[in-house]
Amino acid sequence: MLVASLRALSPISLGTLVLVWILFIHGSSLYLFTRGFLLTRLALDNKTKCAAPGQCSTVSRTHSKAVVLIIDALRYDFVSPYPPSPPDAFHHNVLTLPAELTAAHPDRSFIFNAHSDPPTATLQRIKGITTGSLPTFVDLGSSFGGSSINEDSLIHQAVSNGKRVAFMGDDTWATVYPNSFSPNMSWPYDSFNVEDLHTVDEGVIRHLFPLLKGQAGKWDLAIGHFLGVDHVGHRVGPSGPAMRAKLQQMDKVLRQVVNELDNDTLLVVLGDHGMDSKGDHGGDGILETSSAMWVYSKSATLGIQPLIETMLNADAVPRVAERVDKGLLPLSTFPGSHTPTRSIQQIDIVPSLALLLGLPIPFNNLGMVIPELFLHHKTNVPLPDESKWKIDWTALFTRRMGEPLPAHPKALYNVALKDAMMVNAVQVRAYIEAYRNSASGGELDAVYATLSQMYVDSMSPVLEPATMWGKKRVFFRQALKDCRALWAQFNLLLMLSGLAALGLTVPTVWAVYRAFDAPASTKIDGEKKLHAGVAVLSQGLTGAVGGAMMSAWVKIVLAKWTPSLKFVEMVLLGATIGSEWAVIYSHLFTQNTPASFTKIKAMSYHRTILPIVVLIIHAVSYTSNSFVMWEEKLTQYLLLTLLLPVLIGSFAAPEWRFRARLLGFGAASAILLRLAAISTVCREEQHPYCHVTFYSALGAQAAPWITTLAAPVCALVLPSIVRRFLAQSESDKVAAPIFIEVVWRGLLCGGAGYWILERLENTHGLLSDELVMVVRSARTVAAQAVMTGSVVGAGMLWWTSQTCVEERHTVTRGENDEKHVQILLIGHANAYGSSYLLFILTAFSLVFLVSPPTGQVVLSLSLVAILSYVEVADTEKDSAALVEAFTTVSDPAQLLDKSKPLKVSPQRPTFVTAAFVSIVSIATFYATGHQAVLSTIQWKSAFIGFPVVTYPFSPILVALNTFGPIALVALTTPLFAIWNTTPPWPSTSPTPAESEAKETLIIGDAVKLAVGVSLYHSALTFGTAMSAAILRRHLMVWKVFAPRFMLGGVALLCVDAALVLGVGIGVREVMNKAQKMGRSAVKQA
Repeated sequence: MLVASLRALSPISLGTLVLVWILFIHGSSLYLFTRGFLLTRLALDNKTKCAAPGQCSTVSRTHSKAVVLIIDALRYDFVSPYPPSPPDAFHHNVLTLPAELTAAHPDRSFIFNAHSDPPTATLQRIKGITTGSLPTFVDLGSSFGGSSINEDSLIHQAVSNGKRVAFMGDDTWATVYPNSFSPNMSWPYDSFNVEDLHTVDEGVIRHLFPLLKGQAGKWDLAIGHFLGVDHVGHRVGPSGPAMRAKLQQMDKVLRQVVNELDNDTLLVVLGDHGMDSKGDHGGDGILETSSAMWVYSKSATLGIQPLIETMLNADAVPRVAERVDKGLLPLSTFPGSHTPTRSIQQIDIVPSLALLLGLPIPFNNLGMVIPELFLHHKTNVPLPDESKWKIDWTALFTRRMGEPLPAHPKALYNVALKDAMMVNAVQVRAYIEAYRNSASGGELDAVYATLSQMYVDSMSPVLEPATMWGKKRVFFRQALKDCRALWAQFNLLLMLSGLAALGLTVPTVWAVYRAFDAPASTKIDGEKKLHAGVAVLSQGLTGAVGGAMMSAWVKIVLAKWTPSLKFVEMVLLGATIGSEWAVIYSHLFTQNTPASFTKIKAMSYHRTILPIVVLIIHAVSYTSNSFVMWEEKLTQYLLLTLLLPVLIGSFAAPEWRFRARLLGFGAASAILLRLAAISTVCREEQHPYCHVTFYSALGAQAAPWITTLAAPVCALVLPSIVRRFLAQSESDKVAAPIFIEVVWRGLLCGGAGYWILERLENTHGLLSDELVMVVRSARTVAAQAVMTGSVVGAGMLWWTSQTCVEERHTVTRGENDEKHVQILLIGHANAYGSSYLLFILTAFSLVFLVSPPTGQVVLSLSLVAILSYVEVADTEKDSAALVEAFTTVSDPAQLLDKSKPLKVSPQRPTFVTAAFVSIVSIATFYATGHQAVLSTIQWKSAFIGFPVVTYPFSPILVALNTFGPIALVALTTPLFAIWNTTPPWPSTSPTPAESEAKETLIIGDAVKLAVGVSLYHSALTFGTAMSAAILRRHLMVWKVFAPRFMLGGVALLCVDAALVLGVGIGVREVMNKAQKMGRSAVKQA
């Protein structure tokens, strides 16, 4: 029944379904592995509760109210009194109020270099600075739409203890705390409009000062989140007049806030994260994780300065530093600076702020109270004379138990830090115990005993305060370190299951490739193509059903022993592996083994064996972090490895014209791809050996002027070059001129014009404010016009137009004055390829729009390089056919008999073409300004055509910018199979059956090449997954191996989807057009 239903389908439908099935096994395998490898952190729902109303802590509060101001992306050096050398006039020594007040009031004002845990995205950092917990790697995707925070937090504790919370600014807060802010005291603003530098900030200012002046109701905790600094960074980077102006505005705002503060209100100013040299963030680079934090008390003393200075001096004592893990008050030196400054973990603000306000510490907190904020007397007893705080720390830390105490250490017993650390330690211990008793508690097995002993040691009642503080700090930081190592919990069973399924996709897709690779005569070959599709689908579907049923039974019987696999996951696993194994067994293990070896021996070295060797090298290279970091360089060597045999073999071609074409187009392809590879962006690990060329400079957001000006040139010239490729086969007729020269050129010019307008708008001082608004509106309209023109205009024109074949009619009369009409079809030999090329150009215009100018130049070079290689592949087929004709003919006179054309076997596409397309897709991804790291995502593309984040378009635009180059190159795959392939119309074939067989053969070749490209990416993705799994405890796993796996997985799905569209829509439609024209021509004749 199933086989009969499949045989009833057309060859193109069968081929499309085969590709859809491959997409399914890839997607399900990746889903299973990802579920095991990238799990979210376990968030306990426990809440810390007060012992009694008003008795939430043994630490006396210092303030009853607090103002917390988040200046998004405020990097530490933006407020540091010791900026890097030489300082940048645009962002150093501009926001100076924190440094001024710290110098004037060192006991009430403190500046810290706060480490923000990656991923450094706003949503994750809001979670961190309110809960004290660690973020998760996969949470980054929710930055476009966060979900509410249900675990214990400062906000929850404030509301639960009767505090009134006001908020204004970034609307992410309203998303994650939807019901926590007091009525009529919440003013959220859209957070993703990076084009707007001022609206959110002005909204915060508009509502903040009435609160401070008591004009907007009573409150206890006011939170303001400014976005201007972050948006300036994203738009133009940190080194520009716009950043200086924005920091000056923030400095002015803070001065006014300080003036309006009352004595019972604490001020906390911090950046949620930093920004890299380009103004972006999201990764774990030191510039992205170094955020500023400033804590200011207008009247109440927080830390006694002589004691702080003495403790800092103590950190310089080697033995002391060793015993307290780099000191109680550790220092760090910001890159480029020469002065070490105080450094903390950003989540340390959570327990500190809670205790300073008299609130319980949130249950999941892993931060440590900031010592400086609690080095004040815990009673109202007058403080001792300043000189009495001078302590011999070396003697204190090196004395043996029982020896007399050095001078004045008992003064330490009177500071609040002792009680604060005690409360903090009890809370962290409670969290560890609760986590230990949870379903994921086994993750703590290796460290639980050590942490427990550290806690017990730190709580000893006989310890002097300084020793106790040191031991507690070691306990806090070790707990943080161990839990940080666990923030991605691995489900080994799911990982192994997904890895097995993903690994089996490689031989499975290879088996499908072999099934579509059976050389024979035209008719038999056509029948085998149809049979291959039927066989693969019937076996795959049967295996999937059987595997799903068997796995469901196993899950029901063994549910007690497989708790980490859900029922749906178990069924999906069984269906995937069952489907894969059925195809593998049928096509690889049931074939005659000697015959298989004979086929291997018959394989061409440079067309099949060499690309397989290249694929193995490429996949294995992912076990090396160095190769992953420099993959864009590796791809250039692999491409030249594939192209070199073409250049060398060109001299052995049978005719001069073949030699010229192979050498010319092969060299052009190599040179153009090498030129495209000049465009680079650098990941952190590549410095100082990498130089940014995609942007105008390291840290800049704008493209170099040379590519900004070259992009419109490409937009004007590229259509003419593409048409020249069609002109070689005279297939640049009918729809081609208006489509390429008018519509497509207009779309490209619109895409290039958009980025020129964007550059003009962001060039400071070039345009007046009124002109800036005009230019902004103009580029938005231009982008929307290009999008509409690409999807509706070009898309509909391609869909409704005929093939690019021109009909010329010649009327002659016979002996009896009979009228005979002869139809000459110009461009008939490339009817398929020319029409499919227009389909590719439609998608090209969209990717061209969302790519910055340098990316547009790279895309233009890559397109011409691919078309050049299409000509190489076509010439190799013609050359091979000519050689076969001369070597197989028995009578040389047949070569001169034009009435009897020579019959040669069809020249089939080989794996070298699939390997070339796959490697070019990866090389184009890197050359268009991307790397396998989150920080190179070009978020600006979310606003192309839209002034604010607009769902679902903004995420789609970012995805198109990131993965569009890979998918676009994959979309060109069928072109290699149908280029210069004559449609088998009834007029050119002896019988309709043979005509259908020839058409089936062409479809089979397109599917075969598509399967080959999927095979290459499948092997690469399996290599990245295997490396990430094996090296999951490697120091670089989250910096190198995991991001590369994520890129490989998404790229594989994008490639498969592009191949489905290419064959299922592109090839299907061009064949329908060719059939219609063939029937029309026969009818007219």
